[in-house]
Amino acid sequence: DVMALRARSAGEGRRESEEVQRLHRESITALREACELEPTRASAHQSLVKQLSAAGRVEEERSAAQRAIDLGLGLWAHPLQRPEHFLKGLSSAPWHDAKSFPWCQELEQNFGVIRDELQAALVHPTSWPLVSYGELRLTQGTGAWREIILLGPHSRLGRKLCPETAKLLDRIPGAKALAKHPAGCGNAIFSKIDAGTHLQAHCGPTNTRLTCHLGIDVPEAVGLAEKWGRARAGP
Repeated sequence: DVMALRARSAGEGRRESEEVQRLHRESITALREACELEPTRASAHQSLVKQLSAAGRVEEERSAAQRAIDLGLGLWAHPLQRPEHFLKGLSSAPWHDAKSFPWCQELEQNFGVIRDELQAALVHPTSWPLVSYGELRLTQGTGAWREIILLGPHSRLGRKLCPETAKLLDRIPGAKALAKHPAGCGNAIFSKIDAGTHLQAHCGPTNTRLTCHLGIDVPEAVGLAEKWGRARAGP
């Protein structure tokens, strides 16, 4: 019956999760050994950091990145910024000044329009799918993280629900170019995070791309890691 199928599915899910965790542990052990045997082999350190990230072992991930930095392997400049693709010489900061980017100011100036379209979209709960698996794992099973895509693949519904916001995004050449790139280099979304959701500390896949967040409805209790500041709504 349905309940039996659900129970069997849940059991299979747990076994799959346990198997993934086992593979992570074995991979991490092997990569640590590789880093000890060949300390100057940059690819081993990079793979170790990637596996630690996938396993959700953030502090160990940062420690492994710091060791690679100390060895002068040229992979990263700071343990909090450890993407798979790293271009040397670019400025790095927890926050970049929005005033340096005219398109950020245009989004802020149209905050009311964006907020109204978001609120209207909230009455369509079935239009908010969960984010992709790679991002969803950052919740570590807490709460729910959903999105409406406005720029990039699978954005048709989002652009229909939020046409004015989509037009604003279309006027940002860099964002539009990334979203249209065949490699899927970026998108623009409305992001909805349920109460009780905790996102694991993380960094993006490359330091050649900046992420812009415009808070629309941000509870006072929402905090950010590393004491960099607090999230807030509006410009």
